[in-house]
Amino acid sequence: MSRPISEMNARLVWFFGPSCAGKATLIREVAADLTHPLSTHLALEAPIKVCAVSLDVDGRSVLGQTIRDQLRPGLTLLIKGQSSDISSPERRVPLRLAADLPGSQHDVLVVWADPAELDRRALVRADERPSERDYWLQHHW
Repeated sequence: MSRPISEMNARLVWFFGPSCAGKATLIREVAADLTHPLSTHLALEAPIKVCAVSLDVDGRSVLGQTIRDQLRPGLTLLIKGQSSDISSPERRVPLRLAADLPGSQHDVLVVWADPAELDRRALVRADERPSERDYWLQHHW
C-alpha cells in the first residue's frame, strides 16, 4: 500500500528568477552531476528527478498535480518556478504543496544573471524563436 502524500518525506527544490537567467540549464546540470557545486552546497542526494513539466511553459496548469504524481519518499524533485506559480490565486502551487506535504523539505533558490547578460540572452532567444519574438520584446523589455 502506498503512503499518503501528506506523509512523504520528499524534497522539492524550486528555481525562481527572471527569464533568461539560466534556470533550466542549472536544473539540468545539477540533476546530471551530484558533484556540481550547487549539488554539493545543497547536500543533494540521489534519487534526483527533474520535473519536466515545469520546464514547459504550456504545462503550468497541471504543475501541482504533476508534482504530486511524481513524488516518492526520499526523492529530490527539481522544479523550474514561474511567477504565475506563486501569484495566480487559483494555483499558488508552492504554498499548497507545502501545506499538503508537511513532512517534506521545500527549498527556494533565486537564479540571477547580470542585467547586461539577461538582455543579451533575451535578444538571442527572441532571434532563435521568431514566432515568439514580438512576445519577448513586448513582455520582457
